[in-house]
Amino acid sequence: MRDSGFQEHGIKYLKELVMAIYDHQNGNPVVHYSEHDDQGTWKEAFFSDRDGRNLLRDVIPLTRNGDQYQFIHKPFLEYGLSLAVFGPSKRNEDTEAMSLMSRRGNPISSLSFESSSSTERTSIGDDKYLLDSPLGKRNLVGERSVLQFLTERVQQEAVFKDQLHSVIERSKTDEMAQVAAANAITILVRAGVRFNGADLRNIKVPGADLSFGMFDSAQLEGADLRKVNLRNVWMRQAKLRGAQMKGVQFGELPFLQEDSEVWCSAYSPDGETYVAGLSDGNISLYETSRWNRTQRLEGHSDRVNSLSFLVTGDRITSGSDDSTVRVWDVDTGECIHTLQGHSNGISSVAYSPKGDRIASGSRDSTVRLWNVDTGECVHTLLGHSEDVNSVVYSPKGDQIASGSNDSTVRVWGVDIGECVHTLQGHSGEVFSVVYSPKGDRIASGSGDKTVRLWDVDTGECVHTLQGHSDTVRSVVYSPKGDRIASGSWDNTVRVWDVDTGECVHTLQGHSNYVNSVVYSPKGDQIASGSEDFTVRLWDVGTDECFHTLQGHSENVRSAVYSPKVDRIASGSEDFTVRVWDVETGECVHILQGHNGWVDSVMYSPKGDQIASKSWDMTVRVWDVDTGECVHTLQGHSNWIFSVVYSPKGDQIASGSDDGTVKLWNVETGQCLATISGFGGGVNSIALESSFDALYLVTGSADKSVRHWRITKKGIEHKAVLCWSSLHEVLAVNGLSFEDVQGLSLPNRELLIQRGAFDPKSSVL
Repeated sequence: MRDSGFQEHGIKYLKELVMAIYDHQNGNPVVHYSEHDDQGTWKEAFFSDRDGRNLLRDVIPLTRNGDQYQFIHKPFLEYGLSLAVFGPSKRNEDTEAMSLMSRRGNPISSLSFESSSSTERTSIGDDKYLLDSPLGKRNLVGERSVLQFLTERVQQEAVFKDQLHSVIERSKTDEMAQVAAANAITILVRAGVRFNGADLRNIKVPGADLSFGMFDSAQLEGADLRKVNLRNVWMRQAKLRGAQMKGVQFGELPFLQEDSEVWCSAYSPDGETYVAGLSDGNISLYETSRWNRTQRLEGHSDRVNSLSFLVTGDRITSGSDDSTVRVWDVDTGECIHTLQGHSNGISSVAYSPKGDRIASGSRDSTVRLWNVDTGECVHTLLGHSEDVNSVVYSPKGDQIASGSNDSTVRVWGVDIGECVHTLQGHSGEVFSVVYSPKGDRIASGSGDKTVRLWDVDTGECVHTLQGHSDTVRSVVYSPKGDRIASGSWDNTVRVWDVDTGECVHTLQGHSNYVNSVVYSPKGDQIASGSEDFTVRLWDVGTDECFHTLQGHSENVRSAVYSPKVDRIASGSEDFTVRVWDVETGECVHILQGHNGWVDSVMYSPKGDQIASKSWDMTVRVWDVDTGECVHTLQGHSNWIFSVVYSPKGDQIASGSDDGTVKLWNVETGQCLATISGFGGGVNSIALESSFDALYLVTGSADKSVRHWRITKKGIEHKAVLCWSSLHEVLAVNGLSFEDVQGLSLPNRELLIQRGAFDPKSSVL
């Protein structure tokens, strides 16, 4: 295969095939080819048997099943596309060609991007070929694997980096270069290239992803930045005069400043009006197109706890701690009705779907149903034993769900006024209940820090959503019903996948309790109201940054990749370990059990276990597949500073502020040996093995580095000091003291413990 340029032909064939697949099939890796039906089509050029093409197909990672051809792994297809943009230098091309052809069926992760200089590379100034490559023909921003390959090229090939800069420069005067320029600047930002102070005037990079990029003091006057992702970008003192920025995404929206705490909020059905209920008894109305306040409704004498729009959008109902329900005209701001009858504050109000009834829940433990036209109470629903915090109508209007401080959710038949289900399972107050858009599920948020999803027909709990570290005050379904947003007194909003029960986003930014969350009617925004006097508006569609894994409720103290690099484990001050999928950014396991900060996590060499150490003075060993704790290693009397696996993964060593190192058996969880004698805490340890022994290195607060040899006799393990960086520590490893005179028994024992050798002693 090395003869007659066969390798080069193979690489060329791969690149051209991949480009054709992206051009004609939008990247679909499966190609159906019929010799009879596909004559004269693009497929014939690649899948006919003429000119030895069958040989070329045999050496690239394609499989065949009848008339169907498919790449063995999709990353091979993406790698081929990256080659079509910028391949390896000539000297590496031979290596990569043979490497590619010899690895059919193996993961693409082993493909090399080694750097080498080459005088045969296209000159730096010649960027024209990039415009004719996929870089200039296809938006690659969504092709994560392709971007990763090209990012590595930038980091290894200075020529490619310079050519990408040239493409961006060309876009200033060449309209045809804007697709290539958007891809180029996206790749450079991902590669960590900084544009601080750069002259980027008039560049055209619509649709680029500049998230987390560094553009301080950059000159961006006249730049085309339409639909550019500017999430978490650094642009301090940058100049944007005349820049086109329609559709740019910053990943967040401005907050609305109020004069008092925000306790509730709601969108109008058409999404054009937003209302916020305040602790001072007032209600603020906002026009959502510009987010300016249009009205202030005054009338309640105490905190407004709940708001609901009539389906037509021209009426608002509010419930207050002044024990009244008020009905307001949206256009005039006048109070039309004041509904009185409750003997305590109103926690929740809701319009029926038809708009002819209002339901109110009160701290007097009752739910009342009111006639909208007359203002009369038509039903009083009795059954809760404590405050009613939330009421909601089902989509059909035939049921009402109510949540109470008695830890239950009750489902009521509207016509009969009786309770048809009592949903039990929460261990704290139920503050919020909501029906799914289809009406087949109820979500409830509780003081037990969880959200529960209930089946309306059976009354069974189908999911318990855990992750908040404090009371869940508000829950809401997205308009499509595939997501739930929850607001908590841990100052965060969480977004959950309804089917899996997993937390897909944690929205952080509030500095105080979040009391209210609501989706916009289109489902593209979430508004959250907080006791920090703000309403924050979250862009749902742009909160998917795979570089930021959110879910912990406190600081993350440690993070580590799995050996296969498909998972990340993180330890947090919220006492948990989370396991994340690297590709999707989703949390696949929450490992709970520690009673203190988790400040270090590590994978076993095989990747089948995670070890975590905590301020609770324990090490926990977790099964990666099940998320279960298989061992809790207890014995240290103070904080543990360092934990490490042995190279074989069968032992764990832990160093502690109690001045000891403990060696543990991973399979049984038993302590095999305890090393003491340090002049302070043991801050750092490392394990290494050889053919005859296990070696341990310790770093201690007594300013010493010590090297130990772990020996084993039967089931007994013993640590022998080989040497120490401190002169005060005896270093006698290997010393033979046969026939010495005057050595006391204690000193003899000391020498043996430090690794000296006495042939007459039975102690090893």
